[in-house]
Amino acid sequence: MKLKASPGNIIPFLKGVMASFYSLAEQNEVDLIFDTEKRNITLYFDPEKMAEVMCNLIMNALRYTPTGGQVRVSVCRYPPGSVGISVCDTGPGIPGQQLPHIFERFYLLSKPFEHNKKGFGIGLYLVREYIRLHQGTIHVNSSEGEGTEFVIRLPGGKKHLKHDEIVELPVPGSPVKYGKDISSAYAFMLQLERDAAHQPDSKPLEIETEARDQDIVLVIEDNSDMRRLIKTLLEKDFTVIEAGDGEEGITLAKSIMPDIIISDIIMPGVDGVQLCFELKNHINTSHIPIILLTGKTAEKDIIRGLEAGADDYITKPFNIQVLLSRVKNIISLRRQLQQKIERRMLMQPEEFTLSKLEDLFLDKLQELIEENLSNPEFGVDELAEILDISRPTLYRKVFALTGQSPKKFIQSYRLKRSFELLAANYGNVTEVAYKVGFSSSAYFTKCFRETFHRLPSDFTTY
Repeated sequence: MKLKASPGNIIPFLKGVMASFYSLAEQNEVDLIFDTEKRNITLYFDPEKMAEVMCNLIMNALRYTPTGGQVRVSVCRYPPGSVGISVCDTGPGIPGQQLPHIFERFYLLSKPFEHNKKGFGIGLYLVREYIRLHQGTIHVNSSEGEGTEFVIRLPGGKKHLKHDEIVELPVPGSPVKYGKDISSAYAFMLQLERDAAHQPDSKPLEIETEARDQDIVLVIEDNSDMRRLIKTLLEKDFTVIEAGDGEEGITLAKSIMPDIIISDIIMPGVDGVQLCFELKNHINTSHIPIILLTGKTAEKDIIRGLEAGADDYITKPFNIQVLLSRVKNIISLRRQLQQKIERRMLMQPEEFTLSKLEDLFLDKLQELIEENLSNPEFGVDELAEILDISRPTLYRKVFALTGQSPKKFIQSYRLKRSFELLAANYGNVTEVAYKVGFSSSAYFTKCFRETFHRLPSDFTTY
């Protein structure tokens, strides 16, 4: 990243950043205070990056400061001209053993404490990198029960900057407006997070019907902001269900049987690779496509995810249109696979590949139908009972693989066998109908003609 530093008064800029958070702080009964000894402190700084730095620090402070607490932003001068900016809160503090790691990218707490159950991701890492681009420093003072203070120190003047890091302001005063725009977005995200925390836990979505108006995407991500962003961008085209961690994601996947899963890899507890491995090796969920979403870019992490059975792998930061295209493409490929399976059922063999578990599942279905071929009473309930799965789970699994309901799949198999029997001159139409489990030869004739576009009597000498 390149620094684009312009000269500006840092005081109104910081006030502009803080302005968007005052309302939220008041709602949550937290005092948000700004202290400065000077009205005018000119610095060369990049307004976009500095706004990101301050928003991140202020949002974290407000996030962890309880009702009745205080968040204070202070600015002062240090000789010989450098500037100090402090963001201090009266929250729970950070355990001493964790302090050396909080600026590390993707660091997760080995023993999460009460007020930070999800560890540290990329926010504080970027804060430190942006400050380093300004040739400044940042450090943290904290202990459990006594709050946390982040202290930034930035050099004055412009001698520390390279020529191509200095730009002219396009509009006088624009850094202040830029800070307000970015802080408004951060404040909005924090408000969503606060609102969600006070909502009762939603019940798992039950999808019992044999038709879906939209494909279902299960988003598994422990970062609430990222999860909500992905949901907002996908819900126009899909029904989006959220899970906050891997364990909840596995439970929901087995319960609702989504059409596709988007999962972060780095999560506390069950991570994305473990989740992928478990779902891909469970007979009920092995067919569900999984996209792993993570900030890790090392080849070994990509290979590890793909070896667990992931269908695709996208690294952060990502273009949302790329993610949307991948989701649509994978679902489209699944639809094509359904059509190929249907063609196989209708005596039109075609080369295609299924996973071992999916192939075994389809083979088992056909084996059970074959064993009960002549029994007109053998249907979906009996099939689900033998397989020891619920009727809704059976429906979702069979529909995901074949595009047919279990009832339609059973009928398609019966018709396929009738075709073979008629071609082998097994008997007349009525005899064949009874042999494949139709109790009415008239209904059998109707179904056969709809499927093969011929009358069964035309095949008695085939």
